[in-house]
Amino acid sequence: MGKSKTETSQLVQRLKKAEENCAWLETHWEELVQSYQDLWIAVHNGRVVTSDADQARLFVKLRRDYPDFQLYAVELITSAPLDVII
Repeated sequence: MGKSKTETSQLVQRLKKAEENCAWLETHWEELVQSYQDLWIAVHNGRVVTSDADQARLFVKLRRDYPDFQLYAVELITSAPLDVII
């Protein structure tokens, strides 16, 4: 059974939000390197919401504090940019 128009619209909006978070991360990479070198960060709505040196701990924090964390851009900040993980 297919998705309703409402469900499809909501999915499209969620994907757009995730894309915006990834774009913000890429645009602000250099300043993020200055503050979060060698840390995992989660970005939502144009800001870093949490960070940790350990990726697993970062996801524990996200699951605990941000129920819609699937929309967040998560990335390891290094001086050499990596591919964005959604």
